[in-house]
Amino acid sequence: MRVSVVVMFAVVASVAADVYMQYPRGSNCRLNGRNRNRANGNRMFDSQNNDRGGYNVGSGGMHYFPGSKMTIEWTNQHQCGGAKGKDGAAKLNTHCELVLQYMCSTTLRDGQTTKTIPENRNQCANNNCNIDQKYGMHEDYDYYHNCKWRSRNKGLFTADQKLKGDRAKYTRQNPKGTRRAYECPEERDYYPYWNPTPWKDIAIMTTDTSRCAYYKAQSQNVKAKGTCVPPEGSTNTAIPLTKTACEAATVNGEKGVWTEVPAHGIPAPDCIEAPYSRDNHLGNGIDGFANTYNWTIPDDPQMKGPSIGCTLRLRYNISTADFDGWKEDASKNNEKTDIASLVGLPNQDAAAARGYKLEGNPNVQPFEDAGNKFTLQLAVNTAQFSRTFQDRSHMWTLRARPDDIPASAAIHNLNVRGKRGNIVQTYPATEYDFAPNRLQMKVGDYVHIQWDGSNDNPQNNAGQGTAGTDRSNFVQLRDRKHPEGDPTKAPDSKGSNWGVSYPQYIKKTKFLGLTTTQLIYLAQIPPGKELDNASTYGNLPPTKITQAGTYYYMCTRNNNFTNRSQKGKIVVS
Repeated sequence: MRVSVVVMFAVVASVAADVYMQYPRGSNCRLNGRNRNRANGNRMFDSQNNDRGGYNVGSGGMHYFPGSKMTIEWTNQHQCGGAKGKDGAAKLNTHCELVLQYMCSTTLRDGQTTKTIPENRNQCANNNCNIDQKYGMHEDYDYYHNCKWRSRNKGLFTADQKLKGDRAKYTRQNPKGTRRAYECPEERDYYPYWNPTPWKDIAIMTTDTSRCAYYKAQSQNVKAKGTCVPPEGSTNTAIPLTKTACEAATVNGEKGVWTEVPAHGIPAPDCIEAPYSRDNHLGNGIDGFANTYNWTIPDDPQMKGPSIGCTLRLRYNISTADFDGWKEDASKNNEKTDIASLVGLPNQDAAAARGYKLEGNPNVQPFEDAGNKFTLQLAVNTAQFSRTFQDRSHMWTLRARPDDIPASAAIHNLNVRGKRGNIVQTYPATEYDFAPNRLQMKVGDYVHIQWDGSNDNPQNNAGQGTAGTDRSNFVQLRDRKHPEGDPTKAPDSKGSNWGVSYPQYIKKTKFLGLTTTQLIYLAQIPPGKELDNASTYGNLPPTKITQAGTYYYMCTRNNNFTNRSQKGKIVVS
């Protein structure tokens, strides 16, 4: 049986092309461990990232409002997006997609232990793992159980990987069917997925925008997805994947029921060209700024409510540009992929005779004159040809928009990213910064300033104040000494000098036109040496901005001049 679906990826070099969400704070499966490495990479989902990545859960209650603007920031290790040549065309080393999604539910939670939620419900409180607050959970028990018993899509390209079973928990990247909480491995690896999923699409950033119409049409935001409810009494048999097979399955005269799960009922996702990032560089994108996507948080009724938790998900799907992964399917398994056209040989038989096959660690004969006496072994792992990486945020909530803020008014979220430590100790997370680092607003807009951190960072990580603690504040800087863009005075032609490291005397000017009470709150109370008495969490509710101007601001704790700079800029027009 074959199902017509997207096979998003083909081949990528055997490397660790990690992706990390920098804001909102990506967990990379962390909870609250004090070690630099996460305690359990299988706790919530399969990231396939380095164990050093991710942020500990915060101590506050990060929340947002419908219609507010969130700047999502991330770093990915390998190229995505196209650097433009002189002809204006993209020069691609890879094909990639960055897929942003969110999900919300009454049972979603961060949990209290680094242990993976059990599959055996008898091991959970009240025999119900869905509501056992001890364990972190995104997707629920029933979602995983359906995946575990559903037939896998046998039309998918698996190369020479030997999958250990025929259910949807076995994939080319997960041939042994390893469980990571209640995530469905097949849904994780492929997009758009052909079965129902609780994930709602925000955006697809791709190197091939010609597929945008397809992505939009196939998104469950706008398209119902079918699934099979097997006949009662079915045991130890795979749940059929198609309607025909479902209705043909019978037990004691009872047939399977093909059920349509409605679309999420929200607009189709945004689909745009992926922002550029270069190979082997887990850092900023073009012009030295972090790659970002500006998300206007929807007014989704299923997100609202004091007991509803939400999480953001970022998937990074990457394959080499050497050949077209959309043409690879099960018919190309077991070394049948065309390598000949890549290397200049007349056909695949000739290529295979010289070792040019898509298999694990092939030995190739690149020199014709040397015959079969000269071979080179290639570092190939077809489980990693190609790959999907992901990160997810810790839980946050959506609150009702305050009654005194007009529905048409813009709300800008201004937050903090990073964690305690120097650049080596925090990597692949970041040192402290503001998110977004530069913010443009208009008089009459609202700003929601909110930040969070952890008290459980490694004790020997560098930083000011009590060991292991994150702290931040917002204090206006003195006016800059030199105008931006003045090459004769500023440190460089772009005018990167944002002024000295002393805060402005508060009676002289007021940051964003805020009241003295608000300014003192942003500076963090209660006062104390290096903010040690302050909370990791701070929240200034959405505040209307009444004063135009260009404002530079800083954190007084994490601004060591020579080795650490936490400064930001806001332009109010």
